[in-house]
Amino acid sequence: MKPVLASISLAGGAGGATKRLFRSLRALGENAHVLVDAVTDEEGEDPRIVQVKRPVLSPWNFGHKDLSVVRRYRDRKTSHFSPAIGKSKLVEHARALAPDVLNLHWVLGGFFHIESLIGFDRPIVWTLHDQWAFTGGCHYSGGCERFLDMCGACPILGSDAAHDLSRDVLTRKLDAWRGLDATVVAPSRWLADQARASSVFRDRRVEVIPYSIDLDTFRPPEADERARTRAELGLSVDQVCVLFGAWDGAPRKGIAILAEALRALGVRRTDVVGVRFGSGGADDFGIPVKHLGSIADPARLARIYGAADVFVLPSLEDNLPTTVIEASGCGAPSVGFRIGGVPDLIANGETGLVLDEVGDSGALAAAIETLVNDRDVRERFGRAARRKAARDYAFPIEAERYRALFAELAQGRG
Repeated sequence: MKPVLASISLAGGAGGATKRLFRSLRALGENAHVLVDAVTDEEGEDPRIVQVKRPVLSPWNFGHKDLSVVRRYRDRKTSHFSPAIGKSKLVEHARALAPDVLNLHWVLGGFFHIESLIGFDRPIVWTLHDQWAFTGGCHYSGGCERFLDMCGACPILGSDAAHDLSRDVLTRKLDAWRGLDATVVAPSRWLADQARASSVFRDRRVEVIPYSIDLDTFRPPEADERARTRAELGLSVDQVCVLFGAWDGAPRKGIAILAEALRALGVRRTDVVGVRFGSGGADDFGIPVKHLGSIADPARLARIYGAADVFVLPSLEDNLPTTVIEASGCGAPSVGFRIGGVPDLIANGETGLVLDEVGDSGALAAAIETLVNDRDVRERFGRAARRKAARDYAFPIEAERYRALFAELAQGRG
């Protein structure tokens, strides 16, 4: 079977998930290919990773035409908004590969054009990594539910007009994809429910298939290995390490709320230190924080998870954060708000703590302190988190479920 996956990149959250699925399908013996906007030198050595060339490569912006339209809304929020206006050769490249199934992932940034799917004659599986595929252009709606109908008066755009860009984009999706042979896959139950309720996908088949990770890499460390990593990070035996990540500084990631929580915690505790990975500017956390920057090596990242005592995900909107899966694989308990796919990942009171008080820095500080205060609870939660990761997120669970879905759709068409 020949599935063709498509993602603007094989890096980051959605791109990394696409890369892991591609490699897992290959390991299962499938003739999988993947279409991307740009390739690294390493990726370029694999003939099954195919670059979709275009005049201007802009893998981390919205595409020039998209930006020019969005910028007309001067009161817009600092949030991604993608009208997918710019022309693309993605679907043309997909046709040339003659796939049994086309599996779309994160394809924005000028990499994909809504109308390009018209007339595509192979089954499509659309893996959602955010809400964009069923909204009028936003990637996370911030609680707005206008996508259940027709959008318009978009709060992300700062618009009060009923017929604005968001309505135009949603109308284009409804018109272009009406007869499409498309099945939706959501990694989290929350995103699946959102898709089922949307005007775009409410009549479509929607499946839930969580991400998977390499649990041979993301594993609990041996005691001496943990001690070495903590020493490298400058952590003493009596310090409690709170680990967190940051990617793009978007408000929905909740870093400002975490900073408030850690400042409050720092007033009461002197033994708590923070370790931060990822990109983003410096914040005042009120406790000593070691900034590691972006970490490309999974083995190094796993060692850092294994050296931590608590992992914190302060997101206010998210799908199925891979960081929590990775922390769980390494035996670290997690703390997060009850949003998106977080309740799928953290069993409250068993593998970590899930907070109903979304966005409340005081509640977050109290939850972190609960784990800081009790080493036995941290270790018990960490062992349970590892068991959950092994049960739900191990290779090749995800790939086997995709393979079965692809085969069913391809056979149904034949």
